[in-house]
Amino acid sequence: MNPEEKIAYKFLEQQGLGLPVFEPDGNVSPDFTLSQRVAVEVRRLNRILSEDGKLTEENAYKPVWKRLKRVLSTFDNQDNDKSFLLVIDYIVPRPLPKLTEKQISQKLQFFLNSHNSKLPYTLTLNDGLALRIFESEPIKGHTFMLASWGYDTRSVTNLYINSVQWCIAEKSDKVKPRKHKYSEWQLLLVDSMRWGLGIEEVERIKASITDLGLFDTLVVIDYDAKLLFRI
Repeated sequence: MNPEEKIAYKFLEQQGLGLPVFEPDGNVSPDFTLSQRVAVEVRRLNRILSEDGKLTEENAYKPVWKRLKRVLSTFDNQDNDKSFLLVIDYIVPRPLPKLTEKQISQKLQFFLNSHNSKLPYTLTLNDGLALRIFESEPIKGHTFMLASWGYDTRSVTNLYINSVQWCIAEKSDKVKPRKHKYSEWQLLLVDSMRWGLGIEEVERIKASITDLGLFDTLVVIDYDAKLLFRI
């Protein structure tokens, strides 16, 4: 099992329908069955950025993450008595403009030279990308530490809906040749985006997803195998 399938198994075995059977028909859909009747197809829910599904948040933004980490390491072991925590903010779904390591380094040095900067401090790198800088407990040898991504929350719900719909369409195509094998099909998505959606946002998402493709039920769980919502 891959990591998402292991999480799905943990969730499914708690549903009171007996132990889930992994790959009951071999290396084809479904991933699990429950009570020999319910077919469960599992997928990681991530942010899809292109219609063909090949461009995702991971492969679009990991290069930026790696570039930032390289730049931040050049500030290590400097004679500073403070450490700072950085959160990357970007406006979505705008693609990230190119930014050289030299440009990032110069902006961070400018921040360090501005002794009167109030924290948290927003350091704009370019149109669509910024760093929020927070003071941290001093950590010997480290000036800057990279924390996480942030998001423009005005766009998050729509992005979430689009990604779920893409997963439904992709998995519907996959199970189509085997749809007749089982009387009930469930799509179980393991949410890797971890955006911490509120109750109102979840209700909007549920109301917006009206077409489940070839599935009877959509279930979304988190990485702790806890239910986020069901349609």
